[in-house]
Amino acid sequence: MLNFRFIFLFGLIAFPFVSNAQNDARKEIEGKLLSISDDLFLESVYIYNKQSGKGRLSDSSGDFILSVREGDTISVSALQIKSVEMVIEKMHINDAFITLNVEPSMEYLEEILLSNRSLTGNLDLDMKNIPLEPVVTSLDLGFGPPKYDMTKGERLMHSAGSSPIEYLMAVLSGNLAQIKRRITIEERQNKIRKITSKMPTSFYVNQLKIPRKNVPHFLEFCESINNIDRIVSMELMDFVEFMQQIVVEYKEVYPERF
Repeated sequence: MLNFRFIFLFGLIAFPFVSNAQNDARKEIEGKLLSISDDLFLESVYIYNKQSGKGRLSDSSGDFILSVREGDTISVSALQIKSVEMVIEKMHINDAFITLNVEPSMEYLEEILLSNRSLTGNLDLDMKNIPLEPVVTSLDLGFGPPKYDMTKGERLMHSAGSSPIEYLMAVLSGNLAQIKRRITIEERQNKIRKITSKMPTSFYVNQLKIPRKNVPHFLEFCESINNIDRIVSMELMDFVEFMQQIVVEYKEVYPERF
């Protein structure tokens, strides 16, 4: 009887800890590094979870997968970019996706601007001394103008559908489902870029009084409470008015971000 009581009491004490451990289990989510510079090299950028002590490297498109839970701090670092951090919130876990805006570091910009050629400082003379090769375009090679630049997901889908055998292999391996999910994410990212391009960052910082580092989070918040297609299709004046209304609600939900 004594052993039974001991086991029962131990179970009552241990159960909350087991339950919390299960609730706090990390979830694997996908992520994307976004850069305003097309020249920024996004491959092999280190994305690190400070709480779990584990990290991953991004691929050539800036994509990565990382195990996180709410409250974890994610840091991004590489020689060519400025260090960035993000705190994982519930909305990120629900979406199973995060985006991180990165900017080139000063060292990277200097590396691009500097040349191994000896320059005199005389512009006319330097231009004559630097050999320039003619630019060869697709038109010079006899091809027509490019019609559409497919995303990586669309290229993978095109490859998977190149033959019945390839398509069947993609279905059986589960790659087709992953490709479809990638295309969905790419479409969402493209819409977010369209939203971001509507107004400069200074609008959010100076007019809406949102700290610069929280602008991406604010845009994600806008998307979570409204249809992203509707936001993309808004006229500029309607967009500005919408943002002015949403920022009031954003301040109420996240007062600590101001």
